[in-house]
Amino acid sequence: MNSIAVASTVSDSNKQDSEEALKHQSDALDEALAESFPASDPVAVDFTRVHIANTTPNTSPSRN
Repeated sequence: MNSIAVASTVSDSNKQDSEEALKHQSDALDEALAESFPASDPVAVDFTRVHIANTTPNTSPSRN
């Protein structure tokens, strides 16, 4: 496989991931809009971000 084919495969994969993320976001918005009744209520969408701490052990030499 040459570098152009690899780049094309990576590009296609990134495009597919972006399309899936957009579809998921659109579906979540559609569900939230359907659950927001009456229409005067705010849209029931809540995006939560979870931050994961770095769990890689420190392998550098000790400075004692």
